[in-house]
Amino acid sequence: GIGIYGPNDAGDVSIDDAGFQLACGGHVTPPEGNENVTGASEPPKYHYHKAAECLEPFRDAAKGLAAGGDPTSHAGLIGWALDGFGIYGYGDWNGAAPVVDECGGHFGAVDTGEVVYHYHSRTYVPYTLACQGPALGNCNSTQRGVSYCGPGCGA
Repeated sequence: GIGIYGPNDAGDVSIDDAGFQLACGGHVTPPEGNENVTGASEPPKYHYHKAAECLEPFRDAAKGLAAGGDPTSHAGLIGWALDGFGIYGYGDWNGAAPVVDECGGHFGAVDTGEVVYHYHSRTYVPYTLACQGPALGNCNSTQRGVSYCGPGCGA
């Protein structure tokens, strides 16, 4: 799969402040380290920082009723976080913006109808998740450098 990185995984500068142009929410990482030493360098890798709006779950969410869209459904699954929880598109049920905890997730029904903890993509930093949730008020302790913890929902 393709990695989903945080907004400041390259250091204390957010992807927005660095001025990267992110086609479909991602870019290729330049090689790091000493390319002359075997095993000392990571090869270039494509990865996301922002929501990949070119993917089917985002395109489907933008469809009108006449084109077969369903604005009352939950956003589609776009990936999995390292903690095993799903990452979904922007919308919660009935087109509502989800109320998320500090990490960017919440407990609720997903597109399958199952009630689980899951994350939602957002149009603002940190775009996907700020920490592994549920936050339980501990998000700031997981941050290095700039904190992208949200205000939370009391989770």
